[in-house]
Amino acid sequence: MTEIPEVAREDLRDGRLSLGRVVESGTVRAVAIRRRGLTSVPEWIATLTELTELDLGENSLTDVPEAIGGLGALSRLFLHGNRLAAVPAAIGRLSRLSVLDLGHNRLRSVPESIGRLQALEILYLGDNRLGTLPAAIGALRGLRYLGVQQNRLDGLPGAVTELSGLVELRLSGNGLLTLPGSIGRLAGLRELDLRDNALTTLPDEIGELANLRVLDLRGNRLTSLPSSVADLTGLVKLDLRWNRLLDVPAAVRGLADAGCVVWI
Repeated sequence: MTEIPEVAREDLRDGRLSLGRVVESGTVRAVAIRRRGLTSVPEWIATLTELTELDLGENSLTDVPEAIGGLGALSRLFLHGNRLAAVPAAIGRLSRLSVLDLGHNRLRSVPESIGRLQALEILYLGDNRLGTLPAAIGALRGLRYLGVQQNRLDGLPGAVTELSGLVELRLSGNGLLTLPGSIGRLAGLRELDLRDNALTTLPDEIGELANLRVLDLRGNRLTSLPSSVADLTGLVKLDLRWNRLLDVPAAVRGLADAGCVVWI
């Protein structure tokens, strides 16, 4: 077995660390092997069945073995910054996973099995090649953060609007043409990032996001806004720069008068 030097927990959390492990009561609980040029996942990792955190980010991995599904104690898995074109369906067996980072890869799809990750709270899929998301993602009712920025979505999958626990949704840098009216179901949403898309209109239901505090609409093709924007009384920031607005809507003026910072 490859020997890994033992390090302190605070060192493991330091992003500059490239190789380390955390041992508690004689059991390996956390492993970080970052920026080591790995082209495959070391086989010995599959034997660490009590592992709760695994960081293999910023390597050169092209695949993840099915054996990853045997790490049933994992709560945090970082596979960002690799060369992954897919992840195995076995990832759906990680029932305790709360954080999954698959960003900055080459993913064209996400397996339907992701819908089994009922403990998941943070899912980062930014900077991939995703044209859609699996319908099963709508089953992740405990998800609080979803990042799908810098992908190839031309529409927001309806399954995303079923994520009733979502607090932050990041969709910048896609090709979004429209938003579904069901966006209004995301009643707990506090931050919505839609910058750098191709939106020409917003649905009236945008005004149902009563808890929204930040709405970023920079770099779209909006010529007007629905009057329901006036109902977003909790907004502290509204960014409308680099659109095609013909004038400042009365609804926006009202938000500004109420203390919202508005960028036009």
